[in-house]
Amino acid sequence: MIMQGTRQILQIYSVSPENTTKSDKTQDLLALLDKMCSSADLDNDILGFLSLITELFELKTCFLAFHGGNNLIFKSNNLIELNKSQEQEILSAIDQGQKSQIKNLELLPIKILNQNLAGLGFSRLNPLSEIELEKLKIFCGILGTTIKQNQIFNDLKTNNEKLLINDKQKTELISTISHELRTPMANIMGFAELLLN
Repeated sequence: MIMQGTRQILQIYSVSPENTTKSDKTQDLLALLDKMCSSADLDNDILGFLSLITELFELKTCFLAFHGGNNLIFKSNNLIELNKSQEQEILSAIDQGQKSQIKNLELLPIKILNQNLAGLGFSRLNPLSEIELEKLKIFCGILGTTIKQNQIFNDLKTNNEKLLINDKQKTELISTISHELRTPMANIMGFAELLLN
């Protein structure tokens, strides 16, 4: 449902005929986000997301910064060197949940379950237009939802595997107990018949 509504919004932004390449990349990006919901290799898919975002918006630099307590966890296709004060500025910007400018980088917050837990950092030669910025914000929103859906999917998968193991163990236990009870009962029944005769 979320993806369908988002597709309609993004299609409005990429209707112009001269943007067929961008429209194709937008569709590739949406397909990747759909796949990421149940992906077993989310780290690799995030790098694919960053590559497509970099191409689609013609960015020089693009990275995801995840809030990992007091430090940042970076995902990026290219090397990014930040000093401690820049990392602290990024952490602070993620906490505030607002678009921020840090040196030559812009940062858009990414909400995961209504918490500001990540940010998309980027730099570009020319500033983004309002439509491009809105489109990028939409992608950040979808990414946050996708990451949470992936976590839920993997939790459900893990719990399902545990339940299957528990069910197998329960079946084996009942089978063993049934066998262990039947064997002595057969002997008792046999002796009881002998005693009766």
